[in-house]
Amino acid sequence: ALPAGLPEIRSVVFTPTFVVLHEGREIGRILGYSGEDFFWGLLEKILTDTNLLPPPQEHAAATPAALTTGR
Repeated sequence: ALPAGLPEIRSVVFTPTFVVLHEGREIGRILGYSGEDFFWGLLEKILTDTNLLPPPQEHAAATPAALTTGR
């Protein structure tokens, strides 16, 4: 069952499923886990596609390596 504060999120069918939320709304999801590099790349794409993170070439120099590489 979903928490009461998240009624708009679709059901999770596969595990693991990472649901990315912004201000209580689903903005993306990652189905499964194929490894660290794959996961961080997909998360970065979700965040850049929704303008929550600047494109990689813009934020690479301005943020810590942990954010841009996932390590």
